[in-house]
Order: sequence, then C-alpha cells, then structure tokens
Amino acid sequence: MTLSIPPAVRRGYAAGVSAVLLATTARAHGFGERYDLPIPLPFYLAGAAAAVVVSFLIAALFLSASPVKRSYPRVELLDSRAASLLSPFLAALKILALAVFILTIAAGLIGNQNPYRNIAPTMVWIIWWVGLAYVCAFIGDVAALINPWRTVFELFERGYCSLTGRPSPALNLPYPPHLGV
Repeated sequence: MTLSIPPAVRRGYAAGVSAVLLATTARAHGFGERYDLPIPLPFYLAGAAAAVVVSFLIAALFLSASPVKRSYPRVELLDSRAASLLSPFLAALKILALAVFILTIAAGLIGNQNPYRNIAPTMVWIIWWVGLAYVCAFIGDVAALINPWRTVFELFERGYCSLTGRPSPALNLPYPPHLGV
C-alpha cells in the first residue's frame, strides 16, 4: 500500500528541511555590540513612557471588575510526606542556586567586562529570564524554591535564632492597616 502525500505537504516539508539546513548565525542579542537608535533618545524615551501609560489606561478601563476566582488542581509536593525524602536534595539545590547567584554577581563586578567572556550576561538574560521562565511553566514555581534571596534570609534566620534563642527575628508588631494589603 502506497501512501499518497499531497504536494502542498511535500513542499512544506522541503521548505522546512531547507530552512534548517541552510540556516546561518542569527544575531538575536547584541552582547558587546554598540547599537545606535534610529531616532533621538528623547523620542525613544517618550515613546516608551507613552506605551507604559497607554497599557495602564487600557488595563484600568478593561480590568476594573475583580477577577473570577477559579480553582484548579494543585499538588503541593513540599507539604507531602515525600518532601522529607527530597529535603537533602532541595537543600543542595538551594545552596547550588545561591553559589551560582554569588558567582554571577562576582563575575559582573570583578570579571572580564567583555560580555562574550563573562558568564553574568548569559546567566541573567538567557538562563534566568528565559530559561527559568520555561522551567517554571513546565515544572512549577521552581523560582520560589531556589530564590537566592530567600536562601540568604533562611540562613540568617537560622543563625539568628540559634544565637539568640528567640523563635524568629520578627518584631511581632501588627501590620499597619493604612499600608493596605
């Protein structure tokens, strides 16, 4: 039995294969390259500000009603019994994320200032902003789990509590109602 493939599908397949095989280097990011705006800087800044203002006006006009609260199925892995088995792995992951964070800051401050030879631009723009967004979209909120600022605070809190004997570094003051939610 022969399979008949329509000519349009064959042409589309051939075009896709050709596009992959004939692809050249794309310059999607301008790391290290100077780029001059095609318009004066004040025009560019005014256009950017206008875009922000217009987007907020549109949001104010169309999002005035409170959103409908919808529930969806959730699985809290960190609140389950399996979390105790994952605890050493999660602690190591947090420490690794903190080490990478410190390395990135150090590379940005004292590393080679050529962006092609420094890991900081790649870590911030590609790994953090793009890569972590995809990981969070497909796996879950990994960013909250490996947040280096949270890890620093947890280490500070643990050290403070062990040194002072207090249950937490909080002052136990009520939240001021005039500050809102």
